[in-house]
Amino acid sequence: MTSRLVLNSLAEKYFTPYAQIISSFKFYLRIFIVYHY
Repeated sequence: MTSRLVLNSLAEKYFTPYAQIISSFKFYLRIFIVYHY
């Protein structure tokens, strides 16, 4: 039970910035595609 909580907190701590980076990358990629064409 405790290890599951630790894993969840670690996943939130490390996955949330990574997901934000991915979303921002998709945003910039979309802008690049719009301005490219």
